[in-house]
Parts: sequence; C-alpha cells; structure tokens
Amino acid sequence: MKTIAITILLILNSIFIFAQKDEYLKKCYELLGKKEFSEAINYAQKALYLDNEDLSVLNTLAWCQLQNKNFNEALQTLLKAQAILPTKPNDNTLPFILSNLGHSYLLTNNYQKAMQVYNENSKYELNGKKWFNVILEDLVLLN
Repeated sequence: MKTIAITILLILNSIFIFAQKDEYLKKCYELLGKKEFSEAINYAQKALYLDNEDLSVLNTLAWCQLQNKNFNEALQTLLKAQAILPTKPNDNTLPFILSNLGHSYLLTNNYQKAMQVYNENSKYELNGKKWFNVILEDLVLLN
C-alpha cells in the first residue's frame, strides 16, 4: 500500500512539474513577442530549473539570450544542449539547436565555426522552411 501511495505522489509531482514548466515557457514566448528579452530569459531559466536537460528549454533560453545580445551566454547554453543531444537521438529540437549554435558562433566572431555549422546542416528544414531561409530570417531578427 505504501508503494502505491509513493508511486501516485511521484506521478502527481511529475505532472505538476511538466505543467509548471509549460506555463513558464508560455510566459517566456509571450515576453519574447513583446521584445522583453530579459524577462523572457528569467522565465526560460525557471523552466530550465525544473528540467535542466530539456533540449527545447535550453534552445528557448539560448534564443532569448541571442535576442538580448548575450551571445557568449547563448553559446554556452547551446554547447550544453549539444552535449546532451547524444542521449536524446530522437529529439526534434536538433535543427533548431544547430541553427542557434551557428548564430552564436557568428555573433561571437567565430566565423569559421559558424560557416561549418551552417553548411553541415543545410539538409534540415525548420518549420517547413529551407534551412538557409530560416537562417536569414533569424539573422534579420538578431540584427
């Protein structure tokens, strides 16, 4: 009986954490839309605190950092995500992480690594758009 109660509590805790993380991300995206990048970063960090290996959250945090001109921080966040990628081979966040990694290299003046990331991953589509079209759209937003 005790084992069942503990199992139920663990399940409820997981559901709560997932719901809370989702709320933080929704608020983060809302703030991004308003160009309130510092506050968006705060909410992305809160979501990351609940699950520090969630690639989607790491990528969202990096995008917020890029938008806020925190290029070195974004690079560090994306390198952490890149280190986690091999443990999650079916995660669909990969192309987004790679595009933001390329942006981070570019914006930290590491042009050779940026071009390498961009060229090696040109096979991807992001949200149904060709890789290089998305890269250009992102760079306009980051300018």
